[in-house]
Amino acid sequence: MIRARTPEAFKDLDRPLEDCVAACFPRSHALLEGARHGLFYSLPVAFDPAEGVGCYLATVDRDEQDEPWRFIDMGAQIATHAFGENDPDLTKAILAALPAVVNRYAHSEYQTVLSLRFKAALDGLAPAGVPRHFVVNTGAEAVENAIKAALLVRARTAGAKEGGVIVSFEGAFHGRTLGALAVTHRKKARLGFPTFDWPQAIFPTEDPRSPAATQRREERSLRQVWEILQGKAHARREAFDEDLGRIDTFLACPADVEAFVAVERERIGTEALKRAWHVAAVLIEPVQGEGGVRMGSTRFFRRLRLLTLI
Repeated sequence: MIRARTPEAFKDLDRPLEDCVAACFPRSHALLEGARHGLFYSLPVAFDPAEGVGCYLATVDRDEQDEPWRFIDMGAQIATHAFGENDPDLTKAILAALPAVVNRYAHSEYQTVLSLRFKAALDGLAPAGVPRHFVVNTGAEAVENAIKAALLVRARTAGAKEGGVIVSFEGAFHGRTLGALAVTHRKKARLGFPTFDWPQAIFPTEDPRSPAATQRREERSLRQVWEILQGKAHARREAFDEDLGRIDTFLACPADVEAFVAVERERIGTEALKRAWHVAAVLIEPVQGEGGVRMGSTRFFRRLRLLTLI
């Protein structure tokens, strides 16, 4: 049986962390010292990928039985390791595809058998309403390309090439590249870098212990997004209540979404729709990671999705 284990001395909270690491994890300490001139910030231990299993990370350091100390990876390596450590099926597929699996051809001009099979598999997994996909290396690159795609679609469909904005949410982290920084609301990450001054709304964290407070936060967040879409000069509280009421009525007994959106757009009118076109997209994490592992409710995301479709 595998379980999380750390040295007892490591639990001494009054002892400086560096001293604990040096005493409890000497191999890790030596490796980190050897790489101290590298620009990185990491956990104070060195892990051994060959010994990891599932959600358990293994250290290079060993106990008296020559077993690695183990930590539970609560965040799936910041949501990059969905299969965990050394998943047998994934490992088997990678080994079967060696050496070609590690030979990535340049950009999109050169496609391989493996890359084309991968893209075909994505087609089968993608939810309805996702007609295109674009493969990149990192989350920040994905966000950068999503921002560019949204702004480009706005420019081509709304006829306005300047002034588009992306709405994001308080506590969001979408990357450290310049475009992603515009939707990453952390002062430390943005300090000293030029970026766009785009609007944000609060992130309505779901609290199962207080459903009434959760609903109030959700409606405040939705109202902020609605006001950004409408423009504050045209945003009346009664109008928001009416719009949200119609959305909730539809979601209580959902039917044809496209028909509902068409009726709502007709009711809202051309001028309001033109004002809303300054928003190219609304970008949100279903689960905020850097923001504190915070989740929004299913109800909130359904309401937000319908509001943005209208």
